[in-house]
Amino acid sequence: MTGARSCFNSRGRAANRSEVYANRGAEIWFEAKRLIEEKKMILPEDPVFIQQATNRRVEYTATQKLRAESKEAMRNRGVSSPDRADAVFGAMVCAGAGGAITAETLKWIKFGSPRVRFFDGEPVTFD
Repeated sequence: MTGARSCFNSRGRAANRSEVYANRGAEIWFEAKRLIEEKKMILPEDPVFIQQATNRRVEYTATQKLRAESKEAMRNRGVSSPDRADAVFGAMVCAGAGGAITAETLKWIKFGSPRVRFFDGEPVTFD
């Protein structure tokens, strides 16, 4: 698997920067955090996404590598899987992998139609 597909499929994959991150999933989440802090991304106005993006805890391995809380640990706390946040953060971080969502690839979307909705937000149409 290459390009965007391998970037999005982070399950069980080693981080590109394995000296910092415990695995690829953690790398995607913390790189997305950096992009947000640097104001390089606009986030969806979606309460489910916001809840998922802010409910996951930061953890560290025994060797002090960053790790995102596991989905199993989240379930044990009664928190749902952050699937929507995973998708948004994957699109943000994997944009350079050839195939993720960018402003250029979305320029054909027109907002304001009741036919299609992204998440629970504003309806869109496609040219």
